[in-house]
Amino acid sequence: MLTVMRQEIVEALPEASPTQKEILADMYVSPGEADRASAEVVDCARSQGVTVTPIPSGGFDTLGGQPGEEAEAAFAIANDCIESRFRLIDRALALQNALSSEEIERRDGLVLDCLVAAGFDVGSWPDVQSEPDPSVEADCVDSAMNKLGLS
Repeated sequence: MLTVMRQEIVEALPEASPTQKEILADMYVSPGEADRASAEVVDCARSQGVTVTPIPSGGFDTLGGQPGEEAEAAFAIANDCIESRFRLIDRALALQNALSSEEIERRDGLVLDCLVAAGFDVGSWPDVQSEPDPSVEADCVDSAMNKLGLS
């Protein structure tokens, strides 16, 4: 199942928003990156007169307050913003969260070792002190997932 989820994300990336492409270059979504993508959803909806609020447990709340057709239109706008700016981030988060804490710890250690071997002094991973080359980071994540049998 994890392989299928990851493949769906990879296949959808060419049509993804620029922010989703950037965030998912390493197939890892940090809390800050998730917040940034959420803010884009909020801005997208706001620019069309709809209020959405990220929910801490995940997802978004559409606060239209409009009756009938106006509420449906507000929901459609919010849904379009979510689909176009957050859908792949949400799937990547689901994939990340599907790993056990032990698997995450092992993956993070393997990624760090790979980055260091590639000449990047990042301190720790995924909370890096200096940003490594995104393609190298993505290769290191793929390698770690393969070594753990989780790709």
